[in-house]
Amino acid sequence: MKSEKSTKYDLYSKYMENYHYSFIEYQGGNLSHWFFGDENGDFAIDELNALSVSTPVFLIADGDIKNKGDRVNNMREQLGDDFYLLGGKEIENLIPDNIVKVVAREIFEGFTRDTFGKNIDDIDSLSYEKYVNAQNGIGYFIDRCFGLKGKGKDNERIFADISGTIKDKGKFCDITTKIMMSEEWTITEQVEELCRKILEHIEKNNEV
Repeated sequence: MKSEKSTKYDLYSKYMENYHYSFIEYQGGNLSHWFFGDENGDFAIDELNALSVSTPVFLIADGDIKNKGDRVNNMREQLGDDFYLLGGKEIENLIPDNIVKVVAREIFEGFTRDTFGKNIDDIDSLSYEKYVNAQNGIGYFIDRCFGLKGKGKDNERIFADISGTIKDKGKFCDITTKIMMSEEWTITEQVEELCRKILEHIEKNNEV
């Protein structure tokens, strides 16, 4: 007899992207333009009704929207269990520290900008537990390893932008994806929970 885990694997492995589910990337500022409630609900004239242009939505939002008015409460009212708020500032906070360290080293070696005489080996002090649920970006925590402030317009920064998020996000993402395909890493508790929620949503909306 198959275990529940193996049965779920058999089911989930049959789902095809862009047929049973799709992923859509959005920028934080765009979120305020979407309405995720019932398609007959009362939404503003400048809002797009998500359910009129897509199948049921599972919305994953960066933790930094907690500081943006009533946005979290509105999302929870509209989506209920189909809204997932990350514990950390950004989804980059979910990347395991051993991967971030390898990525940081590769980026550091290619820098032409000032690194203020810092030693890349100091990145070894980076700890996943410190940043996974923190309200500062991954750039902040990398720079803190070098004894820098980690954010602020007038402060020395290497990896962080003014707000503490990572500079050159596109480059950081591309290198991280490549490294995760070649380096060994362990799925974290937080990522496992998020994946389970996504898969449960897909299953719920593909029931025969």
